[in-house]
Amino acid sequence: AVVSTQSGYYGRGGVTLEGAGQGIKVLFTPDFKRLGDPTVWVDAAGQIFYSLSVGFGALILFGSYNNVKNNCSRDAMIIALVNCGTSVFAGIVVYSVLGFREHKTGVKVENVEGGPGLAFIAYTTAVAEMPLPQLWAAAFFFMMVLLAIDSEFGTIEATIGPLRDYEFFRRIKKELLCLIVCVFLCVLGLPMSLEGGLYIFTLWDTFSVALPLVFIGIIECVAVSWFYGLDRFCGDIEHMTGGQPHIYWRICWKFVSPILITVVLIASLVKMLIKAPMYPAFVGCEKFPVSDQFAGSENWVEKVPYPDWSRFIASIMVALPIIPIPVMAIKNWKKPVRPIVHPDEA
Repeated sequence: AVVSTQSGYYGRGGVTLEGAGQGIKVLFTPDFKRLGDPTVWVDAAGQIFYSLSVGFGALILFGSYNNVKNNCSRDAMIIALVNCGTSVFAGIVVYSVLGFREHKTGVKVENVEGGPGLAFIAYTTAVAEMPLPQLWAAAFFFMMVLLAIDSEFGTIEATIGPLRDYEFFRRIKKELLCLIVCVFLCVLGLPMSLEGGLYIFTLWDTFSVALPLVFIGIIECVAVSWFYGLDRFCGDIEHMTGGQPHIYWRICWKFVSPILITVVLIASLVKMLIKAPMYPAFVGCEKFPVSDQFAGSENWVEKVPYPDWSRFIASIMVALPIIPIPVMAIKNWKKPVRPIVHPDEA
């Protein structure tokens, strides 16, 4: 509620700033040339996977707490519509402020890079130009902290849920297990707060999320539609909701989604093999560059190719979430497929 209220204030204040219209115009003006870049599609797929928690296991875990007769189809539609509506609203808030930043500093909205540079460089520069900048800056970073904590709820729960399937972890109180997992992840994240932490964060954010999630999404579609059986899956949904899914969803689950996602994934991998992936390096402004290695930039960042050693680490980061899937599939290949809904639960 606090995040929604602050976003509302930002939205109301942002759209009334000078130059806000230019930023909103950029947001809703498509650049069709970018559609030929597979990286754009992978980033878009990774973003929607991340915002909807698809592939993380959080939705499956939370859904398991529902009554077996819960209308999961209705819940799925509500979540998707509210999520996408919130994303559009947040986009308007951000781009209206970036339009104001262009009006004040002359830095084009189109040249603003995403990622941490958007939150900690571009957006904060715009906030500094607003009336009562100290108030808006404090509210902005307070909102960022709340968003980070809120995002961790589903992630931590999705981590702890599978762990508690093992007898050893069931002996530990859930609260204590949460504390252990959070402290462990906090220690893993400490290198990202060091001098080269932004580089580690960018490497992690680029390769450990989008590609593995897209691959997991493909596997989920294929496993449910082709191995478990689409008819059996639709029968489970009918048992829970009282009605069969529309033919549109069946075609998407079995053919459209796995084919499109596979094409995007292969095209992205091919591009990475042909051309070295780039990352936005912070180089400072033109008057005060951060080092002699790079000249400053109007946008304070410059695209730099990842070195060979980091690409090797990136390949490991991509492979680690994926390798267990074929290993467990081979291990359990001959086991019979157990129905999701049991007759005794009816």
